[in-house]
Amino acid sequence: MDGNVITISKRNEAIAQIDMLLYGLNKIDLDNLTDIGRKYYEEAKKQKEPENYLSLTKKDLIEKPITEIVVAFMPSRNEEREILENVKTNISENTVVDIQINSFLIGGAQVTFNGKYYDGSLVKKIKNNV
Repeated sequence: MDGNVITISKRNEAIAQIDMLLYGLNKIDLDNLTDIGRKYYEEAKKQKEPENYLSLTKKDLIEKPITEIVVAFMPSRNEEREILENVKTNISENTVVDIQINSFLIGGAQVTFNGKYYDGSLVKKIKNNV
């Protein structure tokens, strides 16, 4: 996940899975891990110090900057992938995306990253033309 744009829910899932692994790396039931957890488990087993690797990975996930995106509706999986790709291309390749819903926007999006705010919502465009 390092260097990737991910959703906040995927980040939280990864952190929870890493916590499970840190609790008992050698006694973990692999059936209790998600795909993300299994990925970290396999990578940790390759390391000289697996607990250190997991701790540093968790720290990296927690410290990733958050890009907040407010849209009018819950995006489909394809739309979410498109949002993540746009964030990676136009904002940062290393961020966590927090997608929030505000039906009053009608369309477009509002984006906040590193204290900067951009309003590309349809509501703003309508207000600017009135």
